[in-house]
Amino acid sequence: MDNTVQGDKYAIAHSERQKYVDAVVGARMDKKLVVGGPGTGKTHLFKAVLQGKTNTLTLTFVNALVADLSLELFGLSDVKTLHGFARSQLERVTGKSVKVFPKLSEVIKEDAGVLTGNEIDFDYLFHNRVDGDTHLDFYKKRKGYYGHYGFSDLVYAAVLYFERHQDKIPAFAQVVVDEFQDFNALEVSLIDLLAKKSPVLLAGDDDQALYESLKCASAKHIRERHTEESATYACFTLPYCSRSTRV
Repeated sequence: MDNTVQGDKYAIAHSERQKYVDAVVGARMDKKLVVGGPGTGKTHLFKAVLQGKTNTLTLTFVNALVADLSLELFGLSDVKTLHGFARSQLERVTGKSVKVFPKLSEVIKEDAGVLTGNEIDFDYLFHNRVDGDTHLDFYKKRKGYYGHYGFSDLVYAAVLYFERHQDKIPAFAQVVVDEFQDFNALEVSLIDLLAKKSPVLLAGDDDQALYESLKCASAKHIRERHTEESATYACFTLPYCSRSTRV
């Protein structure tokens, strides 16, 4: 095939794909939701949304994704896990160092079995916002004894604090949230609080939900926001996949 013809095809494909990115960037709504599968250019979109802004925040939920995004978004955004962000915010509002032991919930679960005879899945209670469960009092006392937070109760503590002190919710020029399909009710609560003060872009793919059994995540959160009648979020798609032209 002639190189000129081939180049024209690439230029046309790039132009068509860019229209979807420009639609997101140009939309004036503060709350945006983008659905796109692997290879559709979500990171490219993040760069376009963040470009020229200062004091921005990008959130995801595992350290491996933070490492990748930190490299891709270097100089454009502060990239954190949810528990990393929660830790920094608790330290900011309390002025104290926050110690974290990732497996604390498992330790306290064993404590509950020994001391009370009950087998309690504390992570389940935190992830699903079962706020009224009396077993949380036991957890709070044991957490105080150990002087540490776990990952789940760290986010939970930040959410409860911001719900009670909404004037303390930090404001950003832009908040970007990646892999939203793998967020649970607790994590969504944190994003909803941030959205009260900052423009928010949620991105994910409900066909890639992987963490339902591990941390009570649910693709319903992205689906509800993509279809909700109240139209709280302006919804967009990234339909062009660079990894497979057939898709």
